[in-house]
Amino acid sequence: MQSRTPLEVTYLRTTSLKPDPRNPRVHSDKQVRQIAQSIESFGFNVPLLIDDEQKVIAGHGRLLAARKLGWDTVPAIRLSHLTESQRIAFLIADNRLTENSSWDERMLGEQLKILSELELDFDLEAIGFEVPEIDLLIDGLNTVPEADPDDRLPDVLETATTVSGDLWQLGKHRVLYGNALITGDHHPKKITAKAPIFEEGFGFFGG
Repeated sequence: MQSRTPLEVTYLRTTSLKPDPRNPRVHSDKQVRQIAQSIESFGFNVPLLIDDEQKVIAGHGRLLAARKLGWDTVPAIRLSHLTESQRIAFLIADNRLTENSSWDERMLGEQLKILSELELDFDLEAIGFEVPEIDLLIDGLNTVPEADPDDRLPDVLETATTVSGDLWQLGKHRVLYGNALITGDHHPKKITAKAPIFEEGFGFFGG
């Protein structure tokens, strides 16, 4: 059922917010530093999601990063409409669902190349990729993607199966092979057959 509860952003003191001790998602010191660098570069653009007891449902890493930066307040949205079971489930879903997507590495490399050529007022590593990873993705743009095996044309036989003048019987249909660029080449009027030559189902194909 879709919730119609309006969501309001409020600013709360970081010391008043409580991480959920049962949060199964682990944030390493390295990741917290990366999040902090992103917040410094772009701002705190994604509010924390909390319950009525100021306990964090989503945004544990952002809260740790804000504290690391010494921020006093952060934006938060209170999800009062969730039941206890929904709160637990959403905490897991918020982390898990993002893992179910993947990168289009070529498109990602193109975006990174654009950023690398601009005069940025922030460190490019603020996006979460380290320089060696960025270089590798950009270098990958010079690699020609392998062709899909299903798109490959079959090898051409040295000996032709059909030559000009051949008439193929395809069920109720007949197909004449000739060269349409040569005037009068195997015109249907030249063919003699037991059945009427202009009966339904006669086709003329040529190169």
